[in-house]
Amino acid sequence: MKRTFSLSAFLGLAVLSSIAIGVGQDAPPTSKGSALAGKIAGRILFEGEKPKVKPLTVGAAQSVGCCAASENVDDQDRSLLIGEGLGIANVVVSLTVKDAKVQVSEKPVVYNQKSCRFEPHVLVVPVGTTVSFTNSDKCVHNVHLYAFHNTGFNRAVPEGKDAKGTFKRAEAIKVSCDIHPWMAGYVVVTDATHWALTDAKGGFSLEGIPAGTYELKVWHEKLGKAKAEVTVKADGIAEPIELKMAPKKPRTRRRK
Repeated sequence: MKRTFSLSAFLGLAVLSSIAIGVGQDAPPTSKGSALAGKIAGRILFEGEKPKVKPLTVGAAQSVGCCAASENVDDQDRSLLIGEGLGIANVVVSLTVKDAKVQVSEKPVVYNQKSCRFEPHVLVVPVGTTVSFTNSDKCVHNVHLYAFHNTGFNRAVPEGKDAKGTFKRAEAIKVSCDIHPWMAGYVVVTDATHWALTDAKGGFSLEGIPAGTYELKVWHEKLGKAKAEVTVKADGIAEPIELKMAPKKPRTRRRK
C-alpha cells in the first residue's frame, strides 16, 4: 500500500536562503552505527496544475566566455522542475537515525561553475563540510553566498580558480553569481544522517535505515518544507511514500 501525504498537512515555513544521492552527484558520506538494512523509497509530486515556467534571461554580452562559440548558455529555470507524472526534481529528502554518525569528506566537495551555471543545481552536504566553488569557465565568476547561520561571502573567482567555504551549521544557502545574474543554485547543509535528492521523476531512495519510526523531512527552494512519518518494519521494508507539495498560498490580511 502506498502512503500519500498532502503538503497542506505538513508544510512548514519555507527556507529561501539555502553529497546527495541523486542524478549527477556523488554518493554521500557513509553512516556508521548499528546494523543498517532497511530502505525507504517514494516520490515527491506537485499538487495542482503544472505551472508554466519561463526561460531565464541570458544577456548576450554577459555570456561571453561561458560556452564555446557554437553553443548557447542553458536558459532553463531549474527552480521548479516538474517532470513525468508531476514528479518534482531537486527536492531534498532527509531523516535522522539515532546514534548513527556521518563521515564528513576530508577533501573539499566541488560545486562547479560550468557553462555559466552552477552544477549541480542543488548540492547537499553534511555539517562540517568544506565546499570548493570552482570556476571551470573561460570568464570570471563571483560566488555570492546568502547565508544566515554560516559565514557568507561574495568573492571573485577567476578562470581555473576556486573559493572555499566550510559550513558548520545546518541551513539552505542560496548561491549566485552577480556577474551572470541568471546563475543560481543552493548548497543545503544538513545535520541529518541520511538524505537524498529527488530525480527528474520526483523519485528518491534512502537506504541503510534500521527498523523504527522516523520523521521524514522534505525541502524545496520554491515549495518550502514538508514532513511525514514513516515506519521501517523489522524485515527492512517500508511502505512507499508519496508526498504532494503545492505552491504556498499568499497571506491575506484579516479585516479588523
